[in-house]
Amino acid sequence: MANPFKRLFAPKEGSLRFRLEMAEKICKHPLKYITKPSENIEDGDIIIGKGGICYMKNGEFTVTSQEKTLFRTNIEQLEAYELMSLEGAVCKGPDKENNGEYRTVTVFYKYYRK
Repeated sequence: MANPFKRLFAPKEGSLRFRLEMAEKICKHPLKYITKPSENIEDGDIIIGKGGICYMKNGEFTVTSQEKTLFRTNIEQLEAYELMSLEGAVCKGPDKENNGEYRTVTVFYKYYRK
């Protein structure tokens, strides 16, 4: 049964607690694809990685694929939210792998039938 007080005491969006909970939620899933928006809107997204994981270490949120780090930012600066389909998440923030450039990546979870 769902906790009736969960919505009442949910962390406010943008707070550190919200960012930590969202990062933990994303890190629970293995990844199928990692994409980034293309320069031309008509082209859609570009796949930058297949297969991978997200993890948190030393206050940083990291997305890796095939032993290559694709996105790394401080959890305090991470903006993340899940897709409406719950099949993935969008992660935004200053990317330490690209000299602090503000980037957006979308991670898609692997689907496992239960």
